Amino acid sequence: MNASAAFASTPFQAPEVDYRFIFDNIGDAVYVSEVTEEGGVGRIIEVNEIACHRYGYTKEEFLQLSVYDLNADHDGVRHVANKARAEGKLTVERTHIRRNGERFPVEEKIHFVASGGRPIYLSVCREVTERRGREEALRRAAQGLRWGRLKLLLENTAGGGRLGRSGCSGLHAP
Repeated sequence: MNASAAFASTPFQAPEVDYRFIFDNIGDAVYVSEVTEEGGVGRIIEVNEIACHRYGYTKEEFLQLSVYDLNADHDGVRHVANKARAEGKLTVERTHIRRNGERFPVEEKIHFVASGGRPIYLSVCREVTERRGREEALRRAAQGLRWGRLKLLLENTAGGGRLGRSGCSGLHAP
């Protein structure tokens, strides 16, 4: 039997996985927060290196924070936590705050799970600043295209591009 045939017939056995390595190198900011007795969001109890870098905190500083410290909309934190708890998981777009006060948009996937017999919120946050910029550029391009089509339509109407005596005074470019 050749080597590839022997490899193909060997059952796959997953190697020991270094979950901490995956947690720290996943590419998105990840943090774990406690669930309070009332079911709300408590302090942050674990954080990955990406989150520390993106938010500008050391790990020790991050572990002194709560989710409220990261969110621009403090009132929305409880609502989102309640919804994540009820549904098990939830994806929302929010505005977070870096240590230096800079606000930035994130897509946050929040999972309400049990770890070691206790409930926690696991949050995976992807910064979407660039995506929002691309979306805005596409909206502007589409708006310009719509205006260009309307202008072309008006220029090609009967009467040499005029709509009568009133003209197009009610229309304005975006």
